[in-house]
Amino acid sequence: MRALLKSIQVLAALALIAMIACNAALALMSASGDYRVAAERTGSMRPTIPVGALIIYRPTVAAWLTRGQIISFHRPGEPLPVTHRVVSAELRGGKIVVVARGDANPIDDRQVVTFETPETVWRVAHVLPVWVGTLVSDLSSRGVYMAIGLLPLMLLMPWIEAQLLGAPLRARHRRGRVPAVPATR
Repeated sequence: MRALLKSIQVLAALALIAMIACNAALALMSASGDYRVAAERTGSMRPTIPVGALIIYRPTVAAWLTRGQIISFHRPGEPLPVTHRVVSAELRGGKIVVVARGDANPIDDRQVVTFETPETVWRVAHVLPVWVGTLVSDLSSRGVYMAIGLLPLMLLMPWIEAQLLGAPLRARHRRGRVPAVPATR
């Protein structure tokens, strides 16, 4: 039974370390400015990008956009960015005008997207599986952060207990050789 508990404890610690390392890597990628990371929230890009998949974006110059690239952009009045495929991109009056469409949509977007010529656009570089996106999204919730904060403490409890009680005393207690405590009068 103790071996099973120890194995569970080690696996939980390894899982925690892996989750923290993945989150740190994604945070560093985003903080560097060289990448952006987001989970797909709609089904407009199915089957290429399923709902929940984690998307890694790289910056590119708007003037370099070509047909078939998948980009992320903000539509006026909408709080969340849209990720769609470029149908056409052309220079008009010093601006890049892009017509886009989601792979699952039967027609092009009604509203064209306009970029200034030197403007940076975020292009899809990699799409990670849905389980990665789900894991990262779940780890972003406040309750999970609290659990992750408490998990190391729970995993360290046996070590803390050994430090406070002293390992030799615990070892003797397990073998049944605890020193007798004198009776109080």
